[in-house]
Amino acid sequence: MSIMRMRRRFAVHLRYILYAIIGVFVLTLPAIFSGGGSRMRQSEDKGPAILKDTVAEVNGTPLTRGDFERVYRRTANEFMAMAQVTGYAIGIERLPRGRLDAFDEAVIEHLVMKEAERQGISVSKRQVGKRAAELAKQQLDQFKLQMKGQQLEQYLAYFASANDGQQRQSMSERNFLGWFTKFLTDTQADNLRSDLVTQALEKKLTGSITATEKELLASYDEAGLREIVVALRPPGKPERTDAQARTRAEEILGKAKQGADFAQLARTESDDEEAKYNGGLQPPVSVVHLSPAYQKAVAALKAGDLVPQPIKTDRGYTVVKVETRERKLPEEYEKNKQQYLKDFTEQKRRTAWQQYQQQLRERAQVKVSDPEIRAYQEIQQGHLDKALPLLQEATATADQVGGLATASVYYELAIAYSVQNKWKEAADAYAAANDALSGEHGIPQARSQALIGMARCYENLGQKEEAAKWYQVAGEASDVVSIHEQLLYAYQRLGNAELVKQEQQWMEEYQRKEQERAKALQEQQRKMEEEAAKKRPRPAPSGPEGPAPAAKTD
Repeated sequence: MSIMRMRRRFAVHLRYILYAIIGVFVLTLPAIFSGGGSRMRQSEDKGPAILKDTVAEVNGTPLTRGDFERVYRRTANEFMAMAQVTGYAIGIERLPRGRLDAFDEAVIEHLVMKEAERQGISVSKRQVGKRAAELAKQQLDQFKLQMKGQQLEQYLAYFASANDGQQRQSMSERNFLGWFTKFLTDTQADNLRSDLVTQALEKKLTGSITATEKELLASYDEAGLREIVVALRPPGKPERTDAQARTRAEEILGKAKQGADFAQLARTESDDEEAKYNGGLQPPVSVVHLSPAYQKAVAALKAGDLVPQPIKTDRGYTVVKVETRERKLPEEYEKNKQQYLKDFTEQKRRTAWQQYQQQLRERAQVKVSDPEIRAYQEIQQGHLDKALPLLQEATATADQVGGLATASVYYELAIAYSVQNKWKEAADAYAAANDALSGEHGIPQARSQALIGMARCYENLGQKEEAAKWYQVAGEASDVVSIHEQLLYAYQRLGNAELVKQEQQWMEEYQRKEQERAKALQEQQRKMEEEAAKKRPRPAPSGPEGPAPAAKTD
């Protein structure tokens, strides 16, 4: 799942970076903001010339590197914070995908800003300052809830010092609010302005959208569908044109309309392999979670109905039958109906806004000039030979940008050299990626992968001692089990019995800790169940003839 899709699925309004990094992920702050200066201040580290470079033209207007890198830092920080909270290990292969996703998001933001400008929407410095003050207050409240009064002033001082480099022993709540408001205004003005403008345009375009109770009720409908897929590229068969796929889908639908058993048709006619076993039956799903084409097709249908026309999809065409249809209302629907309707209306507005942004993007004319982005696009299309010179050109800019951008370019460059068996050049590129990652917190797996790639290059060059040295550095940099599994196999290939033994011991220790952790969780669950059982009311004692009669009183 790409970075942008993940953000939109799990948090509809992660537009506010401070919510994502500072508010929601407060436990990760030391890792994100410590080191050689705050990530928030990195935009000031690059010269103005590179930030003014044009990475693409969007509808004839320039998208600057400054705006692209600002969006990238925002999306990367959000994703890294999310990964640290969830325990997700970020692999180095995610970096180029993340750069492309950020570019796409930068294009959308650029389009939104231009549309807001066209509609006369603007934001003043005063509004930016007010928003910064609101976020500062929210962050202070989060800290107070987190610390519960214990050493709060010392923690506020630590947070401030980690971000601006000025050492403090303590900081009052009032001073923190003033400092953080100014800090956000100075370092995040562009992000805050973008968020406010986006919010204003969204409200203008979707604020009048309403929802009826009929629509709300329909949102609780679940449908189980049977599908017969007619693919443009069926596995093991010749490719079809769009017209050929549609004609075949219509022929199959005609048989179903004439009474043929739909499940049997799916088993024999569908290009989906699973249909041979399940007759094309899909698990029940909420109708509102279906794609727009499916929603429209099944909206008025009941169980047993056929969708009257094949549905066009990315794969080709699909013949659909509604197998089951059921409305599952919440137990307290009538009691909470107004709140449900309000929430549903907000969701409808958010969906409309997302569709509007997607339409802007689909209609936009985007001409990419940046060699890095062009290289990733060529790699996506399988044109590694065209990507190589672009990656070589991109290293100059990447070295100036630094951090994850540098690591991303050199990683793909190392892959391109490896494909050509240019092991020395590939080793140097992996080394450059490792150097760029050494100052980045929260992604140890990515650095270890770069080191393993470099070691593998030396292994292919026949330099076993050099390879073993870098394999060991990779192991020291990561406690991710998949990394150590790779190291175990590497040491076995090298024939280094001592290092094999060390890795086996590491794996045994890891398994022991995992077993202890699982045992502790089971014990915790058992205690929770015992406590819950104690709180449950006990039934009155009863004998064979029923409850004992109450004692008589005079």
